[in-house]
Parts: sequence; C-alpha cells; structure tokens
Amino acid sequence: MANLQFHKAPEFVLGEAIELTFVLRNGGPLPLKAQTGGDYRATGFPTRYKFDVVDDAGLKAEPTVWFDMGGIIGAPHEVEPLREYREQLVLQNYVRIDHPGEYLVKVHHDFGWKATPERPYPVAEARIKVVLPSAEEAGRRVQALARKNDHLQSSQLGQYWNSPPFVLMIHPIYLPALEQAAAGGCLQAFEGIHRIRNTDATRALARLLESDQPEVASAAALFLAKRLPVPNWKERPLRTLQGFTTPGGEQELYEHRYWVPELDVTVTKTARKMITRSEPDAVGRAAHLLGRLGRWRMRSW
Repeated sequence: MANLQFHKAPEFVLGEAIELTFVLRNGGPLPLKAQTGGDYRATGFPTRYKFDVVDDAGLKAEPTVWFDMGGIIGAPHEVEPLREYREQLVLQNYVRIDHPGEYLVKVHHDFGWKATPERPYPVAEARIKVVLPSAEEAGRRVQALARKNDHLQSSQLGQYWNSPPFVLMIHPIYLPALEQAAAGGCLQAFEGIHRIRNTDATRALARLLESDQPEVASAAALFLAKRLPVPNWKERPLRTLQGFTTPGGEQELYEHRYWVPELDVTVTKTARKMITRSEPDAVGRAAHLLGRLGRWRMRSW
C-alpha cells in the first residue's frame, strides 16, 4: 500500500514549494523489491513518479516541462515485511499549480513491477488546499527571498539545473514584487516573471530591458525573446549555449504566448542601444532578441 505524508497540515500558500513524502509500505509476509534506478535523469528529482492532480472544479493540472537526459542503472530497494520505503517529493516538479483551490493529488510509481488489472500499481492520494497570499504577503515573500538568495549571474539564467524558489511564484499577484526585485539586481526574480502567463509580465520585462544595469537588461532580453511567437510551428525550440532545453521555457510557451505587438518599436530601439555595449552577454542577447523580432515582424506583415 502507499500513502502521502506532509510535514505540516496539507494547506499551502500559492508560490511556496508543496513538499510531500511518498510512502510505500510492505504489508505482506515477504520482502519486496522497489526499483527506482534511472529515476533522476539529470533533473534533480525522481521523474518516474506520476502525478494526477485535479482541482475542485475538475480541471487537471498541467504537467511541468523538464529536460530528460536518460536514466542510469540502479540497484533496487529491498523493503522488509512491515517496513517502508520513503521518498521526498515536490509537487511542482511534476505539475503546474497556478491558482488557489482544493486539489486531489494522486501519485504512483512503477517500481519495476508489471501492473495487471488484479494487481495495479499502488496509488497514494491526498487532498490539499492552496490559498492565495495577499499582495502584501507576496511582497514580503519575494523580498525575503531576494535578501537571502545568492547572486546569480545573467549567464546562468534559464538553465534547467537552476531552480530558485522564484520559479514557483507564477501567479500575477507576485509580479509587482518580482519586477521590483529584478530591477534591484536580483536576477533570480526573472525566473518568476517569465512563468507568469499574461501580457503584464511581458510589459514588465520590456521595462526591465531599459535598465542601466547591464545584467538586468541582459536578463530581460533573454526572457523577452522567449515570449516572441515562433515564426512557424515547425521550428524547433531554441536551446541554451550548453545544449539543454529550458524547462518551463520555450516548450511551455509554444501554446501560451503573451507577446504585446505594440512593444515592438520600444523593444527594438532599446535592444539596438544594447548592441553598443561592451558586455558580450548583453550584446549577444540583444542581437538574438532583434533577430526574433525581425522574424516575427516579417510573419505579421
């Protein structure tokens, strides 16, 4: 049998990590083996757990996009009779939680077993509640994170191995505080702005593009380019210089585009000014943004 356990009452604030523990209990008289080899696939979390999360309106949570590098062989865990195998998980690694409400969470793992109608995979389930913070609470949460997080260089943004807490702050209520933090030089805040699905977030990035801080402007250029519509649907997602696809990045925005056409002129003018700078990172991203803008304009004519 399996169940889910929480470190506190199953009520969470939208924007915080929803942590839980999957517990597999051997209630039989013989030991059992639970195979989890190859689970991590370079993501930093076990990917073979399957989450089915439905809100109180019957809407299914959208799966989270992540880069899969393939698994490796691993030894099975032996679970003795009346003993447990436990694994800590974070819900948002698997599904996108972007609105408050009550959710039914179901989780299972194959553990190397072959499921049959008579013996299906053990499924753990629980109900959780997600509440929306006030604007003041959201601001305090962002400010606290901005103060304690290590400085992240602009070149490190958008990489799949960087998972700052800001990536969970995807509700618009966090946008004003995120923009303020980003303008103050907290580059991690861009990861939250990028994942807010509305045109206000696009406008915030355009304002940040005009920053006199090169790293802030460079980060804004990076994420503005990701919001531009792809010229044709057959174009492959862009990749970072290291060759890895950004999770929650280009693939996510294939279906969720929030570009604001009236920003074209302003963004083009600002990006051209960036080209004259001496910082290679900012120049490269400005050039890339201008190229994407050019292709977008050609398609819109």
